[in-house]
Amino acid sequence: MNYKEIAEELLKMRSEWPHVAVNEELARLTKGEFFVLNYLEKHGGTAFPKDLSRKMQVSTARIAALLKHMEMKGWVTRTADCQDNRQVIVSITLAGRDEIEDKREKTLEDVIRLLEFLGPQDAEALLRIQEKVVKGFSERE
Repeated sequence: MNYKEIAEELLKMRSEWPHVAVNEELARLTKGEFFVLNYLEKHGGTAFPKDLSRKMQVSTARIAALLKHMEMKGWVTRTADCQDNRQVIVSITLAGRDEIEDKREKTLEDVIRLLEFLGPQDAEALLRIQEKVVKGFSERE
């Protein structure tokens, strides 16, 4: 097996991957506003901006701008921490919960279409390989 040839082919294929519609939807779900909504939904509905900054690997200034935009949309609120007024707590709103649920549902439908296109055997292989990569190459927290 020539891993260099396979690697070159994989790099070539990956350059096309962002243009696959289902991948675009998955990418949107894991970045920016939808990342924040997902994070809040999975962590009890609240978080500190510094935690979001760390998880997203962006500056606190970027998070502040993002949260301001999301607050204008009615998806989150920011309030002072009653235990430490220097801290701000970000909370997901009902509108934010509805938005992320709608986005997840649409993305789930897209992924189901992809898996149906692949068929059962390839769908299971795709999941197995991606799990192996995540477990073997993810940065540990």
